[in-house]
Amino acid sequence: MSNYVNNISIHGLMNRFAFLNDKYPLSYYKVKNKSKVVICKDKISEEEEKKYKYISYMYLDNDPGIKGAYFKNNVLSIIDSGFFNGMPGNKYRHIRHAVNCWKDKISIGILSKENLDDVLEMIEKWKWDENGGYKYHWQEHAGIDKTLVNKICNKEVDDILGLVFYYNDECVAYSTISIIPNIVDDIPEFHYVTRKVRIKKDLKHLTEFVDWKTFSIIYWMFCEKDFIINWGASDGGVYWYKTHKWPLYKLEPTWFVSFYPNGK
Repeated sequence: MSNYVNNISIHGLMNRFAFLNDKYPLSYYKVKNKSKVVICKDKISEEEEKKYKYISYMYLDNDPGIKGAYFKNNVLSIIDSGFFNGMPGNKYRHIRHAVNCWKDKISIGILSKENLDDVLEMIEKWKWDENGGYKYHWQEHAGIDKTLVNKICNKEVDDILGLVFYYNDECVAYSTISIIPNIVDDIPEFHYVTRKVRIKKDLKHLTEFVDWKTFSIIYWMFCEKDFIINWGASDGGVYWYKTHKWPLYKLEPTWFVSFYPNGK
């Protein structure tokens, strides 16, 4: 199994109030008084659970056996060198179309304090786009994005590459991805941490370009051979995009549940 959460990608789950919990592997507190905890590796004992007001298990390999638990598929894509060497033939046609559409229109920079305000403004605008955060109740996720880009710029997290995308001098997207791979089936695996793309009619197919460019930089700077992208789990159109736009390597069931161990 290839858990989406590791010591790098866990920061892509944490809002501005959260801080790492050293008591359990891959865990963090959601609030300052430590009464709410998120655990992303192994289920703890019922005795330990009762020490907390609220627990969220995320990305567990096995069913925790708790009422309300559900699973999603963690998506792993295989990204081969053809994506970065001409994209010949029918296999790459959708991504090739997006790249040809945007490659001469988009300028790209590394996330830094100099462009941080542009990214924060873009995330805020994304929330209000026609098909953006508020329509799908992703406001909290936008807050997580803001927290992460601030951490990266303030050097509070390491080993995450942040990219910023401009169209007509306006920031329209950003992405963050781990640069230290895991090894899965003898293949390097990189975790896509967060990404936002403005959802506007004049920006069609920009998401594909942003992902391709992010993967391209990983390929040329850190890999130069086939690699795996671990996207994490999702639903609906986002899940469809991950499993249809990019070559699927495997799906791995992963379990989630949030509950009050001692009752509300």
